[in-house]
Amino acid sequence: MATPGSRILIRAARPAVVAKYLAELWLPLAGALAVPLVVTLAIGETGFAWRAAVVLAVIAALAVPAARHRAPTELAWNEALAVIALVFLTASLALAWPLTGFGLAPVDAVFEAVSAITTTGLTTVGDASAYGDGFLFARAWVQWYAGYLIVVVGLALVFPPGAASKRFAQSGIGHSDIVGGTKAHARRTAVVYIALTAAALLATLAAGVAPFEALLHVFTAVSTAGFSSHPESIAALPWAGQAVLVVAGLLGAVSFALYHRLTTRHWRQAWRDTELLTLLSCCLLFSVVLVLVLGISGQASWSDAALRGPLLAISAQSTTGFEPIAPATLDPGSKLVLSASMLVGGDIGSTAGGIKIIRLLVILGLLRLAMLRTALPPHAYADLRITGRRLEPEALQRALAVILMFLLTAGASWLVFLLAGVPAIDALFEVVSALGTVGLSAGISAPDLAPGLKLLLCLDMVAGRVEIIALLVLLYPPTWIGRGR
Repeated sequence: MATPGSRILIRAARPAVVAKYLAELWLPLAGALAVPLVVTLAIGETGFAWRAAVVLAVIAALAVPAARHRAPTELAWNEALAVIALVFLTASLALAWPLTGFGLAPVDAVFEAVSAITTTGLTTVGDASAYGDGFLFARAWVQWYAGYLIVVVGLALVFPPGAASKRFAQSGIGHSDIVGGTKAHARRTAVVYIALTAAALLATLAAGVAPFEALLHVFTAVSTAGFSSHPESIAALPWAGQAVLVVAGLLGAVSFALYHRLTTRHWRQAWRDTELLTLLSCCLLFSVVLVLVLGISGQASWSDAALRGPLLAISAQSTTGFEPIAPATLDPGSKLVLSASMLVGGDIGSTAGGIKIIRLLVILGLLRLAMLRTALPPHAYADLRITGRRLEPEALQRALAVILMFLLTAGASWLVFLLAGVPAIDALFEVVSALGTVGLSAGISAPDLAPGLKLLLCLDMVAGRVEIIALLVLLYPPTWIGRGR
């Protein structure tokens, strides 16, 4: 709780500054609509194209003048978080209306738009291929574009080096080596992102996947997004293609700052990166546990469990959300294992969701420190170190706050689904998948899901992508009402 002294220091966000930086994010974001507009025009699906053209015109009319306004480079933390939350919310709404041009109901269009922009991959349209190739391409492209532009380095593209970009790095949305740097970092990351996409596409084609299907799935794999052109997801593809796409998703869940270090003289240290080793260890652990649960429960033969179980576990851990096995057919034990994996997620500074590996390390570090202090004399001092560095109290508070908000949000959403009569384990699985921006479904996300529950999952997807705190800051009255700066 704020003390009287600290309340005096509270300053409201400046609407003009928020609008300026929001507009600068919107200009490169327009590419998420521009490319599908051209593609749908070329194949004659004009319903999406003309709506996208209208939205792009509105963006240009509003964003260009706002972006030209001068704004201070010293961006307050509440302003940075407000911009982050607003860009995901407004981008989802802007994409939703063009998607109705494919024949989607408004609530389903909103759901697909939010799932695409947040790189989640949940869907309520059933067989997506029934809506045409233009729809399939638009969803996959938006996920790939959002994965790079917004989640990975979008902020570094539009914010100058200095205090403003550092504020965004501190928000937890990106990695300090990426977002807090210069446009050179953004260009280097773009090279890595495109190189990963190209390599994954070549490997997927070599695995026997048809070109258009390969392109769609690679877009959603590298962005750890998970949209598929098949109702049964990647289970419809050859096993080799499934394996390639799952590996591509895992590569997308690794911090892009690590890829940069691999190209420098520090590559030896990069291979010993604690977060990377922990991510790989989680993949191995959950793969082994899931194979054992599948085999013991009789859900699959031991050979089938050994072939497809690790693919599903890694897909959950990387928050890609591809389904080599339909989660709806699994036993409760398997769903709990996958829920734990989805909750943890991938690295900070990657396209993955979840609470992130670094925060798992914080929890483990606190547990280790608590055990250590039981063996120390009363006057001894021991600090918390993560990845070899001392964790400052403020950073620890932010990490614990994010973890707590994830758990509270998941619990509240789960309760709503339980009150709606959804089976408990399926409800928990779906909520964690949405909040972790994963995309695996226990069969709850479907065309006949109640509109209110669809919108709740949309809120969970946005909250999970902005790590909840940014959304709370946007709704916090002192963010907008109070003393000016």
